[in-house]
Amino acid sequence: MLAIFYHALGHASIDLRQLPIYGQEEDAADVASVILMHALYDEEAVQAMVISTADAFLAEAEKGAGEIAFYDPDTKAITMCTELEDHLRQIYQSGVE
Repeated sequence: MLAIFYHALGHASIDLRQLPIYGQEEDAADVASVILMHALYDEEAVQAMVISTADAFLAEAEKGAGEIAFYDPDTKAITMCTELEDHLRQIYQSGVE
């Protein structure tokens, strides 16, 4: 769930620092989260965070709170239909070989 925290921290930083953004704020917060996670953790830990976040969304979806997330270990692809779809995809694609 740290991925969500860092995403929210990105929003807070944009707001409090009045940072200029070019494009949508959601995308900027996603990128900030990706940068923070890769700066603070090793690749294995980042991948574990991504899977943990996807699992949390899956659990919420199973309770009827949103769309379902799918992780395909064969293709190493995450398919999600939530507001954080792009965020998780950016994290995943930024470090997975």
